[in-house]
Amino acid sequence: RNKVAKGELDWLPKAANMVAMSWDDDLAYLAELNSNQCAANHDKCRNTKKYPDSGQNIDTMITNATSVKTEDAIRDLVQGWWDERHEANAKMVKKMYKPSPNVKVL
Repeated sequence: RNKVAKGELDWLPKAANMVAMSWDDDLAYLAELNSNQCAANHDKCRNTKKYPDSGQNIDTMITNATSVKTEDAIRDLVQGWWDERHEANAKMVKKMYKPSPNVKVL
């Protein structure tokens, strides 16, 4: 997120206004409900009044190893998500982004 915001990726422009991410208990609760279904699917019940356009990043890891550390699993899953950045480009981001009326896009 910070690399994108600062424009440190040569294939994406620097963000004009990329606010910091923060934890939200309501979104965490909805994510937990989705996770408890044990199905790696996006669900329709993921928005809240505060965040009406939230998204989901879903990944799975299957292993028969009993010695996998939670920290290692999380690192590997986040790395896989980050590696998907090559599938995005500035044109795609611009097409998907719909700013509110009081936001100026540079």
